Amino acid sequence: MSLMLCPSVCRLNQAQSELEAVMKNLREKQAMLASVEEKIAALQKSFEDSVNEKERLEMNMALTQARLKRAGKLTAALADEKTRWEDSVAVSLFLQREMTKTAQNQNGPRKCRKRPMYKLGRFR
Repeated sequence: MSLMLCPSVCRLNQAQSELEAVMKNLREKQAMLASVEEKIAALQKSFEDSVNEKERLEMNMALTQARLKRAGKLTAALADEKTRWEDSVAVSLFLQREMTKTAQNQNGPRKCRKRPMYKLGRFR
């Protein structure tokens, strides 16, 4: 009996040693696979973050372009308004000077100004 079992036991031992070697190789490959999957997950997260950042920057760019366009319109409108105000101030100053001259011409200098008739009293 022992002679019959010897070849089977030898093959069993050989198969178990092969199984251990294959299992060891499998564990190494699984560890490598886990490492690669972690790297893939990190790259995927980095990619998603980059895409989100790109979308945020595109929206910010569109908003900034719209603001820039509105600022250009406002600047042009304010330039026109500045010209209008400068013209208005110039006219106001001119009118003020003219009114002052007219008032001085009508009333004369303060020292020589004549008193109104009612202040002089009754005529006799």
